[in-house]
Amino acid sequence: MKNLLFIIYILLVGTGSIIGCVHQIKENESTGKFDSKKHYRLRMKIDNVGNIQRGLAILKRKKFYTLEFTALSDIDYFSFSTCATNITRYGSSGIFKGREVKIKHYRPSSIELEKFCDAQIHATDDRQKKYTAGYIVFENPRVTMPATVVCGQKTKEYKNGSSICALPEGLYMRVKFKEAVKMKSKCDFQVGQRKEFTFKVEAGKCQYLFSKGDSPKDMHRLVTYGDNDDVL
Repeated sequence: MKNLLFIIYILLVGTGSIIGCVHQIKENESTGKFDSKKHYRLRMKIDNVGNIQRGLAILKRKKFYTLEFTALSDIDYFSFSTCATNITRYGSSGIFKGREVKIKHYRPSSIELEKFCDAQIHATDDRQKKYTAGYIVFENPRVTMPATVVCGQKTKEYKNGSSICALPEGLYMRVKFKEAVKMKSKCDFQVGQRKEFTFKVEAGKCQYLFSKGDSPKDMHRLVTYGDNDDVL
């Protein structure tokens, strides 16, 4: 019964921040030059103690993080936000070093540890009018079903219950499982159980949940990001 309640909770509550394919870049406090209707390509370099990824990253859920971000150009405005944390800096604040920002002591709250609570990262350069964005998907240790994801020219096996794919909007991707599963998402609707799902990448961020039973360990979570404009 507890497992069933957990699944209902993450489907109805824990996914609310990204399940609706919405990625609104608010008009920036510093430049005001970014179009909220566009979904800019993710180019932020994300470094978690030597685990370096770019743009859309996936990290194990931990109680403590040291994170370093590198933008395309010098940073004047920076924000790191989740469902329960918001770190925002503008101008000279001590955390800036040219194109780099380091967060030494990020400790997720109990809310972040329990939910599907990812991080959005934004950085702007006032002088060159440039914008760099990133997104971190945090694995949930209770959701463990593996999957194989075909994203562009790359095929990768994800063993820990979470996966990612970033492509230009409208391109097709595929996700495969060893057993037949069902899919739930507000971004795409496919009925029935199957071992493979193929669909177009929607603009912005979308979440897909796959399950073969009532237990969280029989679930897999896929987060996609589709861009429709290059970096400014």
